[in-house]
Amino acid sequence: DSAGTVQCLATARVLENLGYAMWDLGMGMAYKYAFGARLVPRQRFISELRALRDNPNRLVLERTPCADLLQSSGSAPSTTGGSHPAAPGPAAARPPTGPGPGPGPGVTTDPSAVTPISKNQLKKQAKLQKREMHKAQKRQQREGQGSVASATPMDVTSNGHPMGDQEQLEEGEIVMGCSAD
Repeated sequence: DSAGTVQCLATARVLENLGYAMWDLGMGMAYKYAFGARLVPRQRFISELRALRDNPNRLVLERTPCADLLQSSGSAPSTTGGSHPAAPGPAAARPPTGPGPGPGPGVTTDPSAVTPISKNQLKKQAKLQKREMHKAQKRQQREGQGSVASATPMDVTSNGHPMGDQEQLEEGEIVMGCSAD
């Protein structure tokens, strides 16, 4: 994957190995859920963060190559068959289930259920939806006009009234009509 993904995974593994209970890796993304991230309500995050800040922790570490961290976590990319590993399927993006500490009450672990997106992404989605709706309206209008054009032509007199069987054209009147072409 990308360098940012590798850095994110390496950072998460270092923090996990040092015994950190939680850390903020930013926006919710599918690959983060694959690494074991889970959504935590904001109030719970703030209260736990305040409690963890009181613990004396120092991050003085010797330099360790990312490849070693990735191999120790069991998430090292395979080097067989090309320079880039195949992208994981949708099942790999789901958090692991089974025995172990649960996420706690009120926490959603399904990334498809709640995935926060930025304001710009929301604006883009709204713009695309509006554009698609406008296209659909135009398409319906065109189809509606097509059905009118295929209807039986209606003749009207020069004064704009429909010409029925009982009306007779007077001398000098012009007949106007629609054509199906």
